[in-house]
Amino acid sequence: MPALTKPVRGDRPAVRRFAEALRDLRESAPAGRPWSVDEAIRSCGKGVTRAAVYAALSGRALPSRNTLQLIVTAWAPNGERDLPHWMARRAACERELGGHRPEQAPSDRPVLVDGYGLRLKHRRQERGMSLTALARELNYSKGYLSKIENGMRPASLEFRRAVRRLLDLAE
Repeated sequence: MPALTKPVRGDRPAVRRFAEALRDLRESAPAGRPWSVDEAIRSCGKGVTRAAVYAALSGRALPSRNTLQLIVTAWAPNGERDLPHWMARRAACERELGGHRPEQAPSDRPVLVDGYGLRLKHRRQERGMSLTALARELNYSKGYLSKIENGMRPASLEFRRAVRRLLDLAE
C-alpha cells in the first residue's frame, strides 16, 4: 500500500511518535481491510470524522478514544482485539504530555473495549435495521442503543438477552 507522502507534523514528540505508529499500522493492514480513511469510516466509524483521523495520522492531535477505536478496528491485524494495547499506548502518550489535551472534547469519555457494541452495530446493519427500528423492537431509547454501539455505555444483561433473542447475537 502506498505510504503517506506528507510528513508527520506537530511540535509534540509523543504525538508525532504515536502518529508514526498509526501510519505503520495502516501500512501493514491485513489484506481485505479498508485502506483509505473514507473506506474505514464507512465500514466502522459512525461518528468519527475524516478530519479527526487525518489529524491523528498527521501528528496534529492525539486521537480521541473513538477515533483510535476506528483506526485500530480498521487496520490492526487483530482488529478490535488489539484495542486494549492501543488504548494503553494512547494513555502512556497522554501521560507523557502531562495529561494536557486541549484538542480533547470534554464529552470524550472512555470507550469500552469488550467489542459488544461494535458487534451489535454490525449485526444490526447486516439485518438492514436502522437504529430507530432496533430501539423500537427492543423497547429501549435510540440514544441508549447509540451509546452502547459506540462503546460509551455498557450493555446491561437484560439488554444483551433481548438482543440475543432478536438478533441472535451472543453476549
